[in-house]
Amino acid sequence: MIKNYLTVIFRSFWRFRLYSLLNVLGLAIALAVAMLIFLYVREEVSYDKHFEKADMIYRVVNYNYNSERARNWANGAPLMAEEIVKFIPEIKNVTRMRPIQDAVLEYSADSLNKISHIEDGGFFVDSGFFKVFDVNIIQGNRLNPLNMPSTIVLTESLANKIFGDQTPLGKTISIWGMPFNITAICDDFPSTQHFSSST
Repeated sequence: MIKNYLTVIFRSFWRFRLYSLLNVLGLAIALAVAMLIFLYVREEVSYDKHFEKADMIYRVVNYNYNSERARNWANGAPLMAEEIVKFIPEIKNVTRMRPIQDAVLEYSADSLNKISHIEDGGFFVDSGFFKVFDVNIIQGNRLNPLNMPSTIVLTESLANKIFGDQTPLGKTISIWGMPFNITAICDDFPSTQHFSSST
């Protein structure tokens, strides 16, 4: 019986070749477009969902309008983080972030060998960063890796890029000539995050 159905379908398809081809082609294009839209929307709504308290994390954004254009950007005075807690007591933790662009990272294994990289995508952050964002520390100080000035946390891929198989913990790396002590190594950040980082 199924063979008869298939024979009828094939004959009908062959008799109205152009019409059938247009139908099948239209259906295929519609399914492909629907799938692409679904994948795009799924990626867009998945941003920052890997954070355990994603629904409780807010970003302070400034709105500026002048005669030429309106502009939104996440930029504020450094003291805003301290003052905002006084005015809004419901805020539990605050962190400040400043992006690093074209940072020159240098590591000197000894006086002769200097490893240098130009990296983009890092951030200067304060110690509150790890209280706001769930970052998996895989080596080093897991409680508060940025509890001292001039300390740095590297992502696993950047640590492997600079140090290879060596343990980077306790070593010093410089950014634009400023020394930072490596206190921890964390997992690489996923791509579905509103900020990405290599350092």
